[in-house]
Amino acid sequence: MKKRSKLMEDLIWMGVEVCGTTEEFGTSAGGIWVSLESGLLASYPMSYSPAAIDAFYKSDVNNLIEKSGYFLEAYDGGTAMIWGRKK
Repeated sequence: MKKRSKLMEDLIWMGVEVCGTTEEFGTSAGGIWVSLESGLLASYPMSYSPAAIDAFYKSDVNNLIEKSGYFLEAYDGGTAMIWGRKK
């Protein structure tokens, strides 16, 4: 699994608005707090429509997240957390 700090750098480089860590947000430790309202992820509406979900899962940003050993979980309409997969 890629180090969290390196994944955060890579996401910022891709244009994702990384807000901080999940600890800074006030949830469980170990994740990355990202915005769904601005930056690259704003172009993928996190609705439950099949088309929106399909577009995100085929995206380069999701490919980076998955290959790094993480997954994205929507928290609310404008916030998502990226968590490491358990081994």
